[in-house]
Amino acid sequence: MQAPKRLLRRFGGLRRVILFGFCLLAVALTLRTLAVSNSRVVTDVSSAVAAPPDAPVAAVSSAAKSEQLKENVAAVPPGAHTLCDVGRTCGEDELSMSVEASLAETALSSACINDLKIFDKEKLAKGLNVIVLDENTRSVQDIKYFDVLGGDREFVGFMSHIPAQRVIVVASYGDIAEKISTESRELLQKFGSKKIFDFRRGNTFVLVGQRGLEGGQATEEVGQLSEKDTEAKSRVARCFRFPLGKIDTSVQLLPARESGNSGNEAPNAGGSVSRRESITYGQELPHCGAKDPCPTGQIAFSFFSGKNKDDNPRICVNGRFVIDRNLNKAGRGLNIVVLNAATNDILRVGHFDTYASDSSTLEIFLEQMIKGEMIAVVSFDEAATRLSSMAKQMFYELGSGLVQNIKFRASWYFIGQKGISGFTPFEELNFPSGNEWAKSIDNKICVPHTLDGRKTVPDPIIRKQNDAKRHFCEKFDGYEEFCDDIRLDDVLVPTPLANKSRENDPIFKAPIMIAAGLSHNALRMCLETVLKQEGLDPKMVLVAYDEIYSEAGALSQLFGFRSIAINATSSYADQLAQSIDHLWVAFPEAEVAIVIEEELLLTSDFLYYMSQLLPVFKQDDSLGTVSAWNNNGFAETSSLPAEVYRVEKGLPGLGFMLKRTVYEKHMRGRMSKCCSRRAWDQWDIADNLAMIVPDLSRVLRRHADALGVVDELVEQLFHRERVYSKDPLTTLRRPDRL
Repeated sequence: MQAPKRLLRRFGGLRRVILFGFCLLAVALTLRTLAVSNSRVVTDVSSAVAAPPDAPVAAVSSAAKSEQLKENVAAVPPGAHTLCDVGRTCGEDELSMSVEASLAETALSSACINDLKIFDKEKLAKGLNVIVLDENTRSVQDIKYFDVLGGDREFVGFMSHIPAQRVIVVASYGDIAEKISTESRELLQKFGSKKIFDFRRGNTFVLVGQRGLEGGQATEEVGQLSEKDTEAKSRVARCFRFPLGKIDTSVQLLPARESGNSGNEAPNAGGSVSRRESITYGQELPHCGAKDPCPTGQIAFSFFSGKNKDDNPRICVNGRFVIDRNLNKAGRGLNIVVLNAATNDILRVGHFDTYASDSSTLEIFLEQMIKGEMIAVVSFDEAATRLSSMAKQMFYELGSGLVQNIKFRASWYFIGQKGISGFTPFEELNFPSGNEWAKSIDNKICVPHTLDGRKTVPDPIIRKQNDAKRHFCEKFDGYEEFCDDIRLDDVLVPTPLANKSRENDPIFKAPIMIAAGLSHNALRMCLETVLKQEGLDPKMVLVAYDEIYSEAGALSQLFGFRSIAINATSSYADQLAQSIDHLWVAFPEAEVAIVIEEELLLTSDFLYYMSQLLPVFKQDDSLGTVSAWNNNGFAETSSLPAEVYRVEKGLPGLGFMLKRTVYEKHMRGRMSKCCSRRAWDQWDIADNLAMIVPDLSRVLRRHADALGVVDELVEQLFHRERVYSKDPLTTLRRPDRL
């Protein structure tokens, strides 16, 4: 008891002892706060900022910036990594990690490890973005960005060579689920994923897995759009300890080598795929059996479909067999070679038994082709039994005009190309007679690097169904009568020009840009009315759509129109402005262009109306636009189809024709200032520009599918009875007077 008393006397009593204790506590708390604050600095790996030389827990490097990042990456000590926001303090043997996947550019996909930002925003790909971690050192071994919009072959190749027990972090970016092949999904399953098979259109995907981890044991999330959200997101955030679970070290990412094949085949049921580095080449055959070499700039091919079931199919390319007995698993069904037509390099070889197995792996194989790649196909034995309508449609899009007629044990060869316009001249289809095999294919040909497609269907009598439309209607829902059985095989072709003297009408060289909205049915009906314009050239039609809604692009291609995906925007006015910017880039030689807004239907004389006004429009510099819409075209005020008026203010209307000079002088670079309102609400382009308007409108705006609250102006403009031109060949009265 004497020691405490002496201590109290030294401090001057109990009160001073307590006060001193509080002071010590305050100092300790202040020092702790400062320490935590200093640790809350996020280091962005992509910016390569120098870091403190503490003992590393996560040393991050990127293949793209390799040495630079290795020298400058932040080394973060164990402890409270609060900026990754995992909800608790991670232990010394753990990594704090948060990964988020997003659909749109408004919120980029991201990854944070121990308060380090991993992904480079400039390199983030519309596809799958991958981080590879070492299980033991917990260091980042690699960072890869895979753009899968043109196919996921590079992703498959990379994932197939990840070393044993490595940890992977995967974050999707963009609406790319439809581009992820079965092969990729099965590879990710070997890293513990299960939800990858639930990853669908409109979803996002995040995975933290490890090679050899049992399926379903990885930490993963598939984000789906809910009624409360504006976009789908997925996020994983927690402290991770490695290994992530029980690891099977015997898991193989590549199938074992087999006789007659060099391995590295995609693990697809019903088919095998050999990629460039693993393709086996057979014996040489000079000029592929032809008497003379092919001319410069052409590729030598030979095809043989076999005479009976004991025979074998053969494809020779550039003097070497690529498909033959015991070569690249050639056999029953379809045997396919894909090559780079520019370099003659063979990229992939595939065999698909479409007699015994469905066409899903074949569809994935075809979907991965990119523009310019050439495809060579020969059938053997029986290929028609389980060849899907979707696969036929994909061959059709590659230039086939005969595949839709393939029958049991028919023999077929085909050379097509991604991006071909029309039908290939290199195709043959033979049918069997009774129980006999079809006449075998035995062709030796020279093929140019770029196929010049035929403009007509080779067999209009036999081909009775619209395979392209059937494929579209199988893939997408909600198209009402457009996909009804009665209309399913309607041919989508432009209306021919009745008056042949107008074939060289300059209006047919004026681009038409359609700014698609959210209603796919409204877009479909608009495209139908565009297609009905006499003399229309589909190549001059460009549909601009929000990148999130890729269905609009598929619909446009079905009609034979060009399409372009633009950056996601928060308003249709922004989308329209971006679309107009892209229009002039897509058609650099155009002096004038026509702009059609969402939910518009064109009258049958829309293009003829524009044609009659084009000369005076180009000659008069004071005219800024020609509008197909009359704000005052109501039933009680308009009745004269041949009348047009010059209006000094009020640009530009709904469907309108615009000059490049007006765009470049008054609109380019200032679309957000001049043209942020809807077009019917007038744009502030220039005070000295006039426009031409019709008495009877040449466009009708639907409002049945309109979203949101209808304001007073919209109510007045569109919900009153209007009248429109109904004569397909209305001749305007003295347009030159304008």
